[in-house]
Amino acid sequence: SAFHEMSGGTEVFYAASYQSVVNRNTFSFSTPFFWTGGHLGVEICYDNGTGDESQALDQWITYPDGSEYWQLPWIFTTNIACNAGFTNFNYYANGLKPVIVLENSAIDTPLETVQGSSGSGFTVAGADDYFYSGSNRLVGRIGQTTADLGCVDMTVAQGGNTWKGFGTGTRSSKVIRAVSSENSSVAGYRISLYYTTAELAGRTPSSLKLARSSAADVDGITTGNTELVSPVVTQFGTSGYVFSYTFTGFSYFFLYDANTPLPVELLSFSARRSEPHLVGLRWETEAEQNFSRFELQRSLDPAAEFMPVATVRTAGKAGRSTYTYLDQVLPTGAPLFYRLKMLDHDDSFSYSRIVSVEGAAGERLRLFPNPVQSRLHLESPGGIARAEVYAADGKQVIFARFEGQQQTVLSVAALTPGTYVLKVTDDGGLTETRKFFVEAK
Repeated sequence: SAFHEMSGGTEVFYAASYQSVVNRNTFSFSTPFFWTGGHLGVEICYDNGTGDESQALDQWITYPDGSEYWQLPWIFTTNIACNAGFTNFNYYANGLKPVIVLENSAIDTPLETVQGSSGSGFTVAGADDYFYSGSNRLVGRIGQTTADLGCVDMTVAQGGNTWKGFGTGTRSSKVIRAVSSENSSVAGYRISLYYTTAELAGRTPSSLKLARSSAADVDGITTGNTELVSPVVTQFGTSGYVFSYTFTGFSYFFLYDANTPLPVELLSFSARRSEPHLVGLRWETEAEQNFSRFELQRSLDPAAEFMPVATVRTAGKAGRSTYTYLDQVLPTGAPLFYRLKMLDHDDSFSYSRIVSVEGAAGERLRLFPNPVQSRLHLESPGGIARAEVYAADGKQVIFARFEGQQQTVLSVAALTPGTYVLKVTDDGGLTETRKFFVEAK
């Protein structure tokens, strides 16, 4: 006898010799399966006891499963060998077929964790679509769409359970990339991302942020091109959690933990240009137990790559320690950005906040703080007539007129995190440009 999932033809139980009993007969599946709601059937080949297979006196009967015990006929044929194929069969509409009872345990929907796995589908306005990988594991969900998205692809761009240093905290190794073929920059949607308990690595789900980066690839993800939001967090069965938020525009998504303790307590970090070719860095720490070293890093653009400048070994004291470093740089009109990479003995690490110094002496325009969150201070001895801000794609995002004052404040609170170009025109018509960086609030 055999027990089949008839919609896919999958045999989930088989016994070459089975002695039936009165009332319920129990079959333990030899091949566990996920039932999608298709037809199930029991195929039984009876030995009539008066012949053998060579005399073809056996019967083959299948009981297709309907929603009621009386629905659908039996399907049967006689005078065949149990191990032989056949093409003709009969319907038998009388009598009652056996009732099939499934005893199963609830099984969580498996979540996709393998790097490179992806799911895709066509998504229209108002849709609520789930995306499964080729191995039938859930990658993500997109709903509440305000416009047609066309073909949407969700890919595990990076996988793993070990969290990485990011900003002043850590981020998940698992990064999911979502892209659409239509309305990718204007359509609103609600995205739900699924993480297993192992991928959270012991962190409290409700304390995590959902991050979206506009980087061109995974290696380009920085704090400068990433925004952080507080998602709706719900438990997903016993296998993990789902993190949901409403966005406009697609890119890379991951989780961020701002509560991750640094391998050392950083009390302060500052940079100051003492001469056109010299920048002095100073930082203070406390509680350096089991701490290894600092890596001082520099960049001309905080949204791009930081390059290592020097490695400074720890003082190894439990109390307060002060460090200084003099960076010899070529005179440049552009500001310089610095950060500290703080590494423990096991090479786990976190980053400090980013600090900056203005361009070399001789420039008239000064702006601070840089990076900035909401209010950018401007100073120019020639007076400030107007200020223009341009995004990375060249689009003007701010235009403001002033009355020639030497000091003023420009509100950038409405800008998303990233790198921008500021163009300032003074009362005499001279213009100067500077890059500045908006960081997540």
